[in-house]
Amino acid sequence: MLRATILEQIKSRSTRRKQLLRTDLDLQLKKHGIHQLIVIGLIAHTCVEATVRYAAELGYEVTMVKDATADYSDEEMHAALDVNIPNYTSAIVTTVEIVDPISSLFTAIGYSLPLPEKKTGLNK
Repeated sequence: MLRATILEQIKSRSTRRKQLLRTDLDLQLKKHGIHQLIVIGLIAHTCVEATVRYAAELGYEVTMVKDATADYSDEEMHAALDVNIPNYTSAIVTTVEIVDPISSLFTAIGYSLPLPEKKTGLNK
């Protein structure tokens, strides 16, 4: 339950760039033994990039999920994901590459994640 509470705090605080700097998020994460971050978000070349860079500078192992990140243009997305962010991350992955291992981990500890409702021809 403690991790779930921390996850809710992180989710609610991570709506602006540099949340690790402006809040006690860094302290809370380290206090609970969290040293790996998975980053997704909007405006890859500013907000996301700043968060990734600052997290790396604070010593976190950062994983970037490229298909769960967006930007205003392909050019800005390329600059962020292919040029700048790789300098600060330990991995850049897809949602499939990150969701499957996380789901397996939760299953292993006996926690079931709510699955999205499957769409059929009747409930589109």
